[in-house]
Amino acid sequence: MRHKIFNLSFIIVLVLAISCVVVSAAELKFSDIDNHWAQNEIYNMANKWVILGYPDGTFKPNDNIIKTHAFLMFARLNGYFDTENELLIEKGINRYAGNLERNGITEGVAEIAFLIQNGVISYEEVIELLGNGKQNENLTREEAAYIYVKLLDDEENLNRFPLVTFDDAEEIQEQYLAYVEYVNKIGLMIGYDNKFDPQEHVTRAQVATILSRIDKIIYERTATKVQGLITNVDISGNFIEIDVEGDKQIYILSRDFSVYENDKKVSKTTLKENDLVTLYIDSGIVGKVTVDNVEKVIYANYLSYTTTTDKTIINVEVNGQQYSYPLLNNVQIVKNENNIEIESIVSGEKIEIIVINNSVSNILVGAFSNTEVGMIKEIVIGDVSYISIKDLKGETHKYLIAENVEYDFDGAQGTIYDLRLDMDVKLTVTHNGITKVKVETLTDVEVISGLVEQILPKLYVFTIRLDNGQIQMMFLDKEETVIKTKNGLAKTIDDVMKNDLVSVYGRYEGDVFYPIQVIIYE
Repeated sequence: MRHKIFNLSFIIVLVLAISCVVVSAAELKFSDIDNHWAQNEIYNMANKWVILGYPDGTFKPNDNIIKTHAFLMFARLNGYFDTENELLIEKGINRYAGNLERNGITEGVAEIAFLIQNGVISYEEVIELLGNGKQNENLTREEAAYIYVKLLDDEENLNRFPLVTFDDAEEIQEQYLAYVEYVNKIGLMIGYDNKFDPQEHVTRAQVATILSRIDKIIYERTATKVQGLITNVDISGNFIEIDVEGDKQIYILSRDFSVYENDKKVSKTTLKENDLVTLYIDSGIVGKVTVDNVEKVIYANYLSYTTTTDKTIINVEVNGQQYSYPLLNNVQIVKNENNIEIESIVSGEKIEIIVINNSVSNILVGAFSNTEVGMIKEIVIGDVSYISIKDLKGETHKYLIAENVEYDFDGAQGTIYDLRLDMDVKLTVTHNGITKVKVETLTDVEVISGLVEQILPKLYVFTIRLDNGQIQMMFLDKEETVIKTKNGLAKTIDDVMKNDLVSVYGRYEGDVFYPIQVIIYE
């Protein structure tokens, strides 16, 4: 693996040597990116001296990026400003600068020579991409995919995805095919409407966004990772204690450590006891914490509770099986919109419990239902009757069949005997099992992903920005569209937030996309 560690103590004097004079990232303010969809990623890369802007204080996020400027960013991300790379830079300049200039590459020579010397890209590949008047051409999507894989040092993994599945695969140059498929499969560049648009030009904002993702991948690969449950955390004292399979371990937090939950940066104060976390440790110091809480909703029959010296345990019945879960401190119990004590729950009552890392955080007492969408994979009729479906994420789930089930076949009434394997269905599921089965025609289902750009909850509409920068509007059916998290928690349009990463399953009718199910990656 090539050396890719940043050291911001390096005096940045080489920046002024290149012909593209830039604004110092230390100003941390560009005049033209307020409320831009890539604002956070742009500033993230500016803070790390990967992007530096223009002398007039702008970043010009929507301008196409020329190859030279892209290579400057690539070099900085790869450690161009790292003091430990000074010798590599000197060797690269001595070895390649003259030949680069003779082939028409006159700008960013030091950075490009460093990339070659550091093994990111070969001299021959540089000449092919930048030489003989090409260095000021706009960077294309297929060229960007090619360099992104090299920055990740992932070329040895290209054979994991040998087939290019885009409808416009024939437009992709042969030498870039595997690279395009790879960046698509790992989520760096996802395409649009099953097209990659390989010759489309890349904007400066798009490059900043992808480099921010690559930077995150690199850090997570190189840092030491330790996972466990928080037993104590003191932000002001800069330490965290976690339980790793029964072994309590204490780690020092860096002063500027970051916390992420569901790939979103969150406040440090969100860390709490019993959170399942992964610590990213470099030189003995925690620089990043991810909250990995396993959260699920369980519909059950309440049986009883027991107490010990240090905890309360609730006993429940789910589909005929008995389970026990410890309650977290300050667990909230709600019945008829009022908070109650656990002693007030009557044995046999229907409850919904929210379980985080196998401990109960909330209890709702009453009748509840949930909606599941998928394809029938098994139907069993007997003493214990159930239906198994494969959901739109490819996961299989089994649901018991309650009494007096309603069967709706595209508006016509039917029976369980009218169901067939591989039918697309929508199930209404309660504590007692399936209460309604609706057969839906879900042919030609597609999935598109992107960041939420705008939400209009009253109209039940939101838009997402795809990887290529295009905006796709979503018209949701208030009664029919299922919205949930990746962990299966039911959500509503009010839970969809700007910049949420979502995957939407549905179908196109003309240019309009009608969702069947929305998965929120919170």
